[in-house]
Amino acid sequence: MDLSLGIAISAPSFRPGARQAGRVIRTVMAEPFGESPAIFDSGAARGVNSADIPLSGTSDALDGAQVEARIVRSADGVEVHPWATIATVTGGAWSGAFPFAMRNAHRLRAELRVAGESVITRMGDEFLVGHVVCLIGQSEDSRMFHPVFDDRRYQTVPSFAENSLFVLTWADHGAGGSYGANGIVPVSQAAPLTASLAHFAAVFAANAPGEPLLLIDATEQGTSRTALVDDSNPDRDWQATLADAVEIVRGYGGDVGVVMDTWTASDSAPGDNFRVRFHPVYSGARIDGSVFPLGGVMSDGGTSYRIDHFLWDLTGHARDAALFDAGVTKLAFHGPHRFEDFTMDAQGNYIPGLRAQKQDTRMSIRAMAADPQLAPIMRPRGPEILLYQNGTPTTATEWDGIRFAESFDPEPNAWVNWADAAHPSAYTDDGLPARARHTAVAALYALGRVSTDVPVLNRAAWTANHVDLWWEDARGRTPRLSTTRLERGEPSPVEPPHMRELAGFFINGKPADTTKIVDGRIRVYPNTGTFDGTTRLDYGLGGASGVVAAPDDEFAAIWKDLPLAVVGISGIEGVAVAPMPDQEAIRSTLPAAAQFLSSGDVILRDIARIPSNTTAITWHWRVRPTLGTVSQDLGGVEGARVTLQRLPDGKLRLLMMDAGGLISVPSMQTTLALGVLVDLVVSIDLAAGRVQLWKDGLRAEDLVIKPNVATFETNRNVQFLTGGSNGFTGGVDRMSVWYAGCGDGGIAALGQPFYSVSGQTVAPYIHEAGTGFDGVRTWLVAGTPKLG
Repeated sequence: MDLSLGIAISAPSFRPGARQAGRVIRTVMAEPFGESPAIFDSGAARGVNSADIPLSGTSDALDGAQVEARIVRSADGVEVHPWATIATVTGGAWSGAFPFAMRNAHRLRAELRVAGESVITRMGDEFLVGHVVCLIGQSEDSRMFHPVFDDRRYQTVPSFAENSLFVLTWADHGAGGSYGANGIVPVSQAAPLTASLAHFAAVFAANAPGEPLLLIDATEQGTSRTALVDDSNPDRDWQATLADAVEIVRGYGGDVGVVMDTWTASDSAPGDNFRVRFHPVYSGARIDGSVFPLGGVMSDGGTSYRIDHFLWDLTGHARDAALFDAGVTKLAFHGPHRFEDFTMDAQGNYIPGLRAQKQDTRMSIRAMAADPQLAPIMRPRGPEILLYQNGTPTTATEWDGIRFAESFDPEPNAWVNWADAAHPSAYTDDGLPARARHTAVAALYALGRVSTDVPVLNRAAWTANHVDLWWEDARGRTPRLSTTRLERGEPSPVEPPHMRELAGFFINGKPADTTKIVDGRIRVYPNTGTFDGTTRLDYGLGGASGVVAAPDDEFAAIWKDLPLAVVGISGIEGVAVAPMPDQEAIRSTLPAAAQFLSSGDVILRDIARIPSNTTAITWHWRVRPTLGTVSQDLGGVEGARVTLQRLPDGKLRLLMMDAGGLISVPSMQTTLALGVLVDLVVSIDLAAGRVQLWKDGLRAEDLVIKPNVATFETNRNVQFLTGGSNGFTGGVDRMSVWYAGCGDGGIAALGQPFYSVSGQTVAPYIHEAGTGFDGVRTWLVAGTPKLG
C-alpha cells in the first residue's frame, strides 16, 4: 500500500503501533487518489453544493475502531470541514467517504485519525471541489484544446485566478495523445495549454469565483454521433475520445456533473429529424418510448447506423452500455452555434442563401430539450454561440475544389476571399478565444451559476411605421439590448443596408434594411411602405449568421451586428439573443389584410378530376390557424389520397395512399403556431418519390416516399380546407394549386396556378383565378357549386 504523507500533531514523529505514555498509539493510513489534484463535482447541475470524497486505507487499530477525517487547505492546513466519522476498521482495512464537501477555491487535503487518538495522517494527494463538465462535439470545439490552432501572434492570454480550470484532453500536447498519458492538466497563467482555454478560464472564474472546473475534452474533428456510438465505424472511438476520460474521473471516486452539447455540424444533416435520429443515443429509447436494443441499427429513412453505446438509459433497464447515470449527470444543449449563410460551388464561387438545414436542426433540438422522455437528464437550454468570427479573411485566390487556402494578412485591403468559414478563426481574439469565452458562458448556464433565462425576443409593440422588440425575463425585467459593435464603441457600417446597426432580421422573408437600437430595444423599420397585420418579422433564420452577401459581409465583421443582451456577465459584451423567436410572441397586432374566415365548414373542391399523367402536384397555403384542440385538414386530394393535417400539438402530418394502398410518409417536425400567419408550400412528386415542404420560404421537410404508382389517379379531385376529418379553422389569406412539382420552393417559377383563392374584405370568402377557373369551371364551396 502506498502511504501518503503522515504527520504527527502531538509528537515530532511516530511509528504505527508505538507506545506513548504506556499505551499503544493506533494510526491510520490512506490510499492515494491516483490523480493529484483530483476534481470532484459538487452537483451544481442538480441544484446542490455537495460532494462525497471517497477515502480508504489501512489501520493497525482493532476491529470496530472508528476512522475520522477532516478537510484542510493544502497550502496552510486551515480547516475547511471539521472532523467527521467516516468509516469503521475491519480486518485492518477501512473505507468510507467524507460527506458534504462544498465548493472551495483552494486545493484541499484530507486528514485522518483513529477516533480518540492524537496522531493525524495527512494525505499527499490534493483535491478540489467544484465542477466536472464534459464537452462533447467535433472540430468547432476541439480546436479550443489543440495546440495546432493556438496562434499566440494573434491570440492573447488574459489573466485569471489559479486553480480555476483543469483539462482532461486526449489531444496530443506532447504527452502521448491520450487521456491517460496527459492526465488532469491545470490551466494556469504561466502554462495555459492554449490561449482559448485561458479565455474560457477567465470568463468562468470571473463569474463563478472560487469554483474550480474540470473540463473534459470529448471532441474530435469531422465526426458524428453515428461514428461515436458504432464500434464498427473507424471514424471515432468511444473509449479513446470519451469513455476513458470518464473512467479516469470515476477511478478516483468522482463523476461528471453535466454534459454540454452544441454538436451540430456533421450531425445537422437530418435537419428537423435530428430528434428522431439521435433520441436513442441520449436515452436508449426511440422517440415513441420503445426500448432500443443494444447493438441495433437505427434507421430514420435518411440514414442507418449501429448503436453499441448509449449516453444514458432512461428506459428503466439500467443497461451497462449507458455511460452516464441520470441521477448524477445532466445534459445541457447550447446549440446549434452559428453557421455562415452561404456555400461555395465547385469553382469557388459564393452561393448566397440561408442554411435551412441548420434552422431545422435548431427547432428539432428545441423540441428535444422539451421532450418529457428526456426530462430526467435535461437542463434548460443554454445560449447559442453566435458572437464570434467564423472563418478568416485570406489573400489567396487559388481554389482547391473545397476551400480557399488560409493566407492571412492583417491588412484589410489585401483581403480577397474568406477561408475556412466552418471554423472559428485562429487569427484573432474574436475567433477561437471568443468562442471559448461564450462556451464558458454556456457552462455557467449549464451549471446554474447564472440565471437560466436565455435572451430571446418575446415582446413586441407594432406600429405601421416600425416595430419595437425586446426581451422580458422570467422576473419581469427588461435587460438592455445592444450589439458587440455598439458595446465596443465602434461605428456601424452605413452600407450594405442589412448591416445598418443590427443584422439578421427579415421582413416577410427579405433582409431588413434598417434596424436600430432605440432605448435598449430593437426597432425595425419597413423596407418599403408600412407594416400591416400580415407582416412577418424573423430574426436569425438559417445559420443565424446574418450574412446576405459573402464575402463582403464577413469582411465587415457582420457578427458584431447581431443582437445581444447586456446581463452583467463579466468578460463578454453580452449574451446572444436566441435566433428564431416564437412567432406567437412577436406577431403583428396591426389590422390584417384581406382574409376570409373558415370555421371548419368551408370546403373548396374542384369538381373536375386530376388530369391524366400528373406525376406531381404543388399546393400553396397562406393561412392563420386559430383552433388547437383537434386535428384539422388543410387539404390535398379527396378520397383520403393526400391529406395535410395540423395536429393538436401544432405539428403537421401528411397522410397518403394510392390505388396500391397506403403510402408510408416519415413524420414531420414542422409546427404551425396558433394565431400566426404562415406561408406553406407542399410539393409531392410521385415519380421522384419525394415530398418537400417549405415554411415561410425555407425548406422544412424533404421526405422520401415509396408510392405504388408514379401518377396521381385521374378519378380524384384536388381540395382545400378539408380531408375527411375536421375542416380547417382560422383565417385564409390565399390558397393555390399547380399540377407540377416545385423543386426549390419558388412557386413564382411555376407560373399562373391552376386554381387560386384569396381573402376579401367584403365577401364571405373568395376571389377565384387561375388556368382552372375560366368562367365555366365549377368549384364546390362549402359543398355548394360556386360558378364564375
